[in-house]
Amino acid sequence: AQWQFANRIGGTSIDAAGVLIDQNTNIYCSGDFTTNCYFYTDTLSSFGNNDMFLSKYDVNGIELWVKRIGGNNPVNTFEYGGVAAIDNNNN
Repeated sequence: AQWQFANRIGGTSIDAAGVLIDQNTNIYCSGDFTTNCYFYTDTLSSFGNNDMFLSKYDVNGIELWVKRIGGNNPVNTFEYGGVAAIDNNNN
């Protein structure tokens, strides 16, 4: 297979947790971060010690959306991120 594209996710104390592809070849990335997490078109800010991110890209690597999960957690609730899963209906 040939190299298709590369995207960068950056910020403070970021840990990648997983990447998966759905039946429509959309790509999902998940992980955790502290303070700020920078994507191509979005910036997330954590509300606690660690928050989780979930991002979605199309087959060409275009960012479709980015979500933050977390709250005012005093400990590393999402340390090492969370791993996303997709069922047979693309949920």
